[in-house]
Amino acid sequence: MALRKGIYGLGFSTVGGELASHAVSERVVRIKRVFPIGPAAQTGLIQPGDVILAVNGRSVAGLSHNVWPLTLSGEIKVWLFV
Repeated sequence: MALRKGIYGLGFSTVGGELASHAVSERVVRIKRVFPIGPAAQTGLIQPGDVILAVNGRSVAGLSHNVWPLTLSGEIKVWLFV
């Protein structure tokens, strides 16, 4: 799915991606919240709990949810495992 980053971002927040955690559920980057206004909400396809596998063709495995957004620019292609 392709999302274009808007003035306020992609329209969702994330959680997870912490490799130090022993819980597998905390090692993946998940959608925490979809904001009512923004590209993610407009698609109607992105839901809280969805797992982000890659952004712009790059795996987000091992990246904190705070780190991967820093690399975003232009049109963003987000691959989700739903």
